[in-house]
Amino acid sequence: MGKYIKNSYKNIFLLVLLSILFSSEINDYCSICLHKLDEKYLVDVWENKFHDYHEHNGQYCNSCSRLISEGLTHGGYKTIDNRYICSLCYPGLIYQNTSVETSRQHVLKQLEKIGFLELPQNISIILLDKLALLNISEDAYHKNLKGFTKIRNKINSFDKYTIYILNNLHQIEFEAVLAHEYLHIWQDNFNIKINNTNSEGLCNLGSRLIYDNYNNQYSKILETTLNNDPTIYGDGYRNMLEIKNQIGWNRFIEKIKTNSFLLIK
Repeated sequence: MGKYIKNSYKNIFLLVLLSILFSSEINDYCSICLHKLDEKYLVDVWENKFHDYHEHNGQYCNSCSRLISEGLTHGGYKTIDNRYICSLCYPGLIYQNTSVETSRQHVLKQLEKIGFLELPQNISIILLDKLALLNISEDAYHKNLKGFTKIRNKINSFDKYTIYILNNLHQIEFEAVLAHEYLHIWQDNFNIKINNTNSEGLCNLGSRLIYDNYNNQYSKILETTLNNDPTIYGDGYRNMLEIKNQIGWNRFIEKIKTNSFLLIK
C-alpha cells in the first residue's frame, strides 16, 4: 500500500492554535485549509466543515468517510485495488492472520452470547482484493461487496464453508462483515428457509450487534449507513430488526431455527 499524501503537522498545530484563540468561533474555519468559511461549505459525517471546492481536490476514506487531507487525517493511503484509506484508520486495518483470528473469537463470542450457537471455529477466512472478491462471488447482489461465503455440498464444516472478506477493512467493519457471513453459515447449518431479502437482513443483525457493542462514533456511522441501505440488504435488515425488537432475541432465533418464521406475529 503506497502512501499518497505526505504527513504534515503544520495544519494540526494551526488548528489547535486557532481553537485556543477563537474558542467557539473555530466552527467558522475550514477544517482542511483553515481559512474562514464562506456561505458555501460542506459538512462530513464527522461534523468537519470545509469549503465545497476541497471535495473536488481530494478523496474520501473508504473506511471512515472523512475527506483525506493533512489537516483532517494526517494524509492517507491508496490500496492496490484503488481504495483510499486515511492515516487515522490505517492502524486499525485487518490484513494479518493473527488479527483475523482475534476478530473471529470476538465475533463468535458476541453471537453466541445472544443465542447463535454451534458456530464452527475452523472455517477458513481468506482476505481478497476487491476484484478477486467479486470474481469469487460471481458478482453477487452488488458491486460494493465486502464479504462472501462459499458453501459446498460436503459433510464437514471445515471443507463445506469458506469465508472471503475484502482486505484492508477497519477492524470494526471487518468484524461486522464476519458476523454477517457467520450468520449465513448458521442458516445453512439449521437448513433455514427464508427468502434472500430476509436472509440478508438476518445476517445484517449480526453486523448491527458488532456496531452496538463497539458503540463509538465510527460504529455509529457504519450503523447509519446500514439503516439507510436501499438494497435488499437494507430492506431485509429493517424488516428483521422490527420483528426482533418486538419478540426479543430468544424467540426470534427459535422461530427462525424451527422454520416457523412466517408464523411470527
